[in-house]
Amino acid sequence: MNRPATGVVLSIMFAVAAVGCNRSDRPPLGRVSGTVTIDGAPLAGAIVIFEPQGVPASTGMTDESGHYELTYLRDIQGAAVGQHTVRIATVADGASADGMPGLHDRASGLQREVKPGRNVFDFHLER
Repeated sequence: MNRPATGVVLSIMFAVAAVGCNRSDRPPLGRVSGTVTIDGAPLAGAIVIFEPQGVPASTGMTDESGHYELTYLRDIQGAAVGQHTVRIATVADGASADGMPGLHDRASGLQREVKPGRNVFDFHLER
C-alpha cells in the first residue's frame, strides 16, 4: 500500500475510533475477529468496519493473511453487542482490489450480530 492510501485508511480508522472516550458511556462489547478473502485469496490491507446504531463503530485492518480484529476505541478491543452493518473497504496503490480508484466499499449490505464473548466472522467476497 502506498503512503497516501495508507494515510486515507488510517485517517478513517482514527476518526471512527476517536468518537466517545468515557468508560461510563461504553456499551457492552464482544470480541470480534475473522478473515476476509476475495475470490478465495486473502484480502490484505482492507479496513473492516462494524457499524451499530446509536454507538460508535468498530474498525480493524486485515493483515497479509486477511485476518482482522476489531477495535472499539483506541486500544479497547471489540464491538458493541447487537446488530451491525458491515463495510469492507480496500485501498491499494490508489485503486481498490477490484480496480476501482481510491477507497471502495466492497460489502455494504452485510449484516452481523455481535454477541457477548468471542465472535468470529469470516467474509468471502467475490469480484
